[in-house]
Amino acid sequence: MSGYTKNKPPKASYSKINTYNGCGWRYYLTYEQNYFFFGESLSADFGALVHYFEQKIFETLKKGKPVDYESIREEFKTINIPKKDKFDTEGGIYGTDILLKKYGKEYYETDDLGDSYSSRAEKYLNIGMYRLEDYLKENPDLYPWAAEFYFSVLFEGYCFSGHIDRIFYNEKTDKYIIEDIKTKSKPFKDKELVTPLQFVIYCMGMKEGLDIPYEKISCRYDLPFLNIKQDAEKGFVSRGIEKLKKILNRIKEKDWAPHPSALCYYCPYCNINPDQPEGAEDLCPYYSLWTPEKASQDVASDWEGFDKHEDVMREFLKEHGKKIQVKKVVDDFDFEF
Repeated sequence: MSGYTKNKPPKASYSKINTYNGCGWRYYLTYEQNYFFFGESLSADFGALVHYFEQKIFETLKKGKPVDYESIREEFKTINIPKKDKFDTEGGIYGTDILLKKYGKEYYETDDLGDSYSSRAEKYLNIGMYRLEDYLKENPDLYPWAAEFYFSVLFEGYCFSGHIDRIFYNEKTDKYIIEDIKTKSKPFKDKELVTPLQFVIYCMGMKEGLDIPYEKISCRYDLPFLNIKQDAEKGFVSRGIEKLKKILNRIKEKDWAPHPSALCYYCPYCNINPDQPEGAEDLCPYYSLWTPEKASQDVASDWEGFDKHEDVMREFLKEHGKKIQVKKVVDDFDFEF
């Protein structure tokens, strides 16, 4: 991992691990070669907006104060907190009025379930923003313990850090519940709840920083637009620790094998991505040729191992009439979403 010095362990986070799990080559380009692209999307902006108000409501209830829902209703539409710079993780909060102007008709486009960002916004204003207070009323033993809780933990020579969306404490059972808010439109599949590495890392952070044993921590996803909560399966921590060790060993061994799939179409390093950011082109010759209009199992180039990459890249560029680019290096930066 990049960011390593003699006296400082390399930085890690769930986002890095998730990137590697998805594609070793994408991880290599991002965190080993330091190519960072700060693309914007309606899904990310809308998710940031909802997270902002969920935290605000949580903090208000934690203080025992009444929530001014009318004010939130207005602010949800008009709030405008731009990023100070591309590394700013607290800015980039835009109300729905601004998102509509920014993304136009995309804001009203429906998905395969007939849902849109416009309808999700209405759901949140009519139902979603009241869910947390209703949940606490239905569960009087729960206390809103912390929001955006920062943690840092050493594991296998790496320093994992990040922020947990929110944590509840059950005074009756003396146990903690970690919740991660997801603004997706479909539930998690059962297999995704068996060993969720995001929660494994969160649990390690709480155990390291607060000396809370794993058996006193449970984890769940909160999906406000589906009005459901989904729990991680029991035993996920022990399974996840073993899985995490294997992933870190593969990173240490510099196994950068790509995993081309339909997701390549949305990757910044994929040349057929219609929204590919400037400077990301021709960095990956291994992308899938799948598109929403034409399903395909073909790839631009086959992976022949890292020692053959130069030859593959040379041939790839030759076929596309391109020249080798000069890499632009930026400071290492650790992302957590």
